[in-house]
Amino acid sequence: MAEAPEVRWYGLDCSPLGTRRLWLLMGTLGDRPTEDLGVLVVAPSDAARQILEAGDGTLVAQMGDEDSLVSLRLDTIDPIDDVRLERALLMAYDACFGEPRSDRSQPPCQ
Repeated sequence: MAEAPEVRWYGLDCSPLGTRRLWLLMGTLGDRPTEDLGVLVVAPSDAARQILEAGDGTLVAQMGDEDSLVSLRLDTIDPIDDVRLERALLMAYDACFGEPRSDRSQPPCQ
């Protein structure tokens, strides 16, 4: 994206599974509130709620009716015990393989 050249976008594009989805961003989003290292996930709203309730993330933006952009709070995760970080990342990645999305107007993965 020209507006955010310092952001790295990760997505999944798999025709056989009928999925094309952005799931991870790394970097800072200009004036958007992100945590220090700028690790953000696109997660279904229910998974995002679990991340927020565990204190492992901060809501950055609601993305339509089904998804949320969450900045992971790496400062709350003990570097020795990375299970919480792994759980948050896997929730977002697993969402790529869910049921076909009802809203196909979402922009394609970068």
